[in-house]
Amino acid sequence: MKNLIFILSVLFLALGTMDAYSQNWFKKVGDKATDTAKRRVEQKVEEKTRKAVDDAFDGKIGKDKKSKKDSKKSDKKTKNGKNNEVDEVYDDGEDKAIKSKPQKAQSPEITHAKIDFVPGDDVFFVDSLANEPMGEFPSMWDLKSGNAEVASVNGVKCINLVGKTTITPFMEEKHYLPDVFTLELDVLYPVSEEGVGTNDGFHYSFYDALNNKVIGLTLGLMHPSNKTQSVSYDWINGESENEGQTDLNFKRGEFNHIAISFNKRALKVYVNGSRVVNIPRCNAPAYFTLYGETGARGAGQFITNIRIAKGK
Repeated sequence: MKNLIFILSVLFLALGTMDAYSQNWFKKVGDKATDTAKRRVEQKVEEKTRKAVDDAFDGKIGKDKKSKKDSKKSDKKTKNGKNNEVDEVYDDGEDKAIKSKPQKAQSPEITHAKIDFVPGDDVFFVDSLANEPMGEFPSMWDLKSGNAEVASVNGVKCINLVGKTTITPFMEEKHYLPDVFTLELDVLYPVSEEGVGTNDGFHYSFYDALNNKVIGLTLGLMHPSNKTQSVSYDWINGESENEGQTDLNFKRGEFNHIAISFNKRALKVYVNGSRVVNIPRCNAPAYFTLYGETGARGAGQFITNIRIAKGK
């Protein structure tokens, strides 16, 4: 009996020990599995993080999305209104870019700023001939050759240069032109019996203080055979002699506005607001003369509203 009780006691003790051991073993196994799963998750996170960082440095982020969007080509098409060519339209979901077919090159638009005349503000000679008696020589001028007299054209008083005549402003000082000046006047070419005038023109001659001609301008109808009008000019730059010519259109039978500007060394000439002469360098003048030549059938040439001013 004692032996049976002892055996049963040993069995119960063994069973209790085995149950505690099994519980402890299962706990260890569960903890180990949890640790393993946790490490796997951490490894996956580390791999994803490392790949994202590498892609950021390689510039790959966003390319996959963009390439997928770019791969979707819209069927939308638009027609070019000029030549009915079809332009392809690509839609990336955000902005629409139109890829047009090459068009013919157009000629460039060229602009010239030729109306830049600014009259001087310090006027030291002005003659409108308003108080001059008709038929007399104009009192504010001096005669060098020929004949000139005050006349009226359509109610406007003018100086009539008859035949071949040279006049110059009557000034107290012979060398009256400053380093910067403007000269303005209105001139009229009468219509001859043939309606186009003859071999006539206005000649402006500018001289330096040593009486050397440094600038010459001729405006008028200088080629009666082909009836062209032009401005021809010559100038001295240092000791170099130069010349040029430009075609232009005068209003015959009407007054034309002539404007001349000189700025220390540069000369510009304007006819009715358009620049026709632009000389960048020439010797400075000290005074000028005006010569008028009228052909055999001409009725004279007329000037009025003469204005000379010092510029800045």
